[in-house]
Amino acid sequence: APAPAPATQLPAPAPAPEAEEDEEKKTAASEAVAVFADGRRLDHRQCMIEAIRCNPRNTRAIFFLSQLLGKDETVKLADGAVVDAVFLLKETIKYDPNCSLAYYQLAGKISLREKIRLDDWRKLSAQELLVEALNRNPQHGPSYAALASALVYADRGSKTNKAQVVLRNGKVLTAAAAYREALCLRYQPAEMCVRLYRLLKPTEMVQLPDGRHLNRQQLLLEALVYNPQEDSALNNLASTLRDKDTVVIPHRGLFNRKTLLLEAQHINPRARKVYDNLAHILPSATATLKLKDGRVMNRRQLFLEAYRFDAWPSRIAVLESIALTMGDDEVLQLPPIAVPRKDTLPPPPTEPLTRQQLLMYVIESDKNMHRSYHALAQTLHGHETVTLGDGRTLSKADLLIETIRVQRTRAAVYLELAELMSTSHIAGIPVESLSPAPAPAPASSKEESSDDDPDDEIDGVGGDRDENDEEEADEGEQSEGDGEGEGEG
Repeated sequence: APAPAPATQLPAPAPAPEAEEDEEKKTAASEAVAVFADGRRLDHRQCMIEAIRCNPRNTRAIFFLSQLLGKDETVKLADGAVVDAVFLLKETIKYDPNCSLAYYQLAGKISLREKIRLDDWRKLSAQELLVEALNRNPQHGPSYAALASALVYADRGSKTNKAQVVLRNGKVLTAAAAYREALCLRYQPAEMCVRLYRLLKPTEMVQLPDGRHLNRQQLLLEALVYNPQEDSALNNLASTLRDKDTVVIPHRGLFNRKTLLLEAQHINPRARKVYDNLAHILPSATATLKLKDGRVMNRRQLFLEAYRFDAWPSRIAVLESIALTMGDDEVLQLPPIAVPRKDTLPPPPTEPLTRQQLLMYVIESDKNMHRSYHALAQTLHGHETVTLGDGRTLSKADLLIETIRVQRTRAAVYLELAELMSTSHIAGIPVESLSPAPAPAPASSKEESSDDDPDDEIDGVGGDRDENDEEEADEGEQSEGDGEGEGEG
């Protein structure tokens, strides 16, 4: 071989703060280039491709090449084949059926409703792929957390909420049991405590690996022991308190609902559900509060911050809350937002809107927003009607009927409809077409609702998830001072 060219000394990188050290290491690895004597220059990915060319069954090279590919990204191999990460992971399993990480990563590449056919003709769902991963490595915490997410999704369509799997070693796993296993292995313990909190009913308790039995509030306090900066734990802890309740966080002092939410916002200024819950604890639309960064905001301003940072399409509920703070003659310009490419909703408003126009947009986006139907009815007088984007022309009576269709336990709407029917200029309302309303639920001081991400993809697997996916689950439940707002659990 010819004599090697003299080595070129790369300039030493400037020292970086400790918080940026890991990111700079990743950047340096992706930009590093090996220069050979024959003039070839190979980066990290090309070295993997060369390894596969030398040995097409080198499972280590195949697997690590799959980890270098982003979502929908492909790579051309030395033989000319163009492949993606899913193909490479299936090849890894083909040549090494005991590679647990390949099963785990493959589960993150498909939705929970899909199945994928392996080269041995097995057709497996994401949940089954995770079971295969744990059968091969029962000490892998991320697989337990991802399996718990899949079991939570499976429970949504079940009346018993008892979805479970059995591993090869005989261990029976429900969603809660899988989260406990991840906690036992110290995999993101603060987040696992928050996820266990969301699975528990208000009166339930859970046994931790160390034998302690904790209720929902104690689980959140445990999360803050593991990670004092866990903003989702602070946000949800606020939802466990009533207006005048307080809680002591070890080594941090006494907190009430407001101070917990302010602390959560200070830790994560992009957490939309914190802004949403802060808006709901204000006693009126004109009341204000001061954030730790010095900004003073009223209810509408807090909702607008939630709108900026929320994940589409759940922004529709925030838009409804914003519309309910507006007067009939007000006009509002919404801030610009980013919308996913595959979004199926109407494009977000870019022009200034009145209260009526914003309510119409909410209803066109989601036909089950009962507060929007009712509020839109209040904007109409006499024989006035509105025409929605789907072509429906609705009168005030029609809008009240739509309100009852979605939410049949609002006594005030029935009363308003009855008063409207008693006037001489309204006739022919098909009230008899309404089926009897179900018995109202027992009264409670708080309204509980699910915290689980509506997305059908597994959280935290495969590296292709949007950063808002995690944010989706971080919500507490609050109630507005004037009774108009609806909390989120």
